Amino acid sequence: MSESGETILDTFADPDQQNYPVFQSGTLYIKRLDDANGQPVFEIKLENGKVKGEEEYGDGKEHTIRLYYAGKLELL
Repeated sequence: MSESGETILDTFADPDQQNYPVFQSGTLYIKRLDDANGQPVFEIKLENGKVKGEEEYGDGKEHTIRLYYAGKLELL
């Protein structure tokens, strides 16, 4: 969600079902960097994530997504 509250990306997937892939293609990297105050710090990077929203879920076009995050994660 953006700072203004606008939804930028909303997705669902089931990697166990062929009909609902997480991404059509792309590379996801997850690396544990360190610990800070007892919480793990991770680097998460998605490169060339190809997604396609169909029917009521999108415009039917393929979009390429890139994501980068480095910081603490709360493990549940």
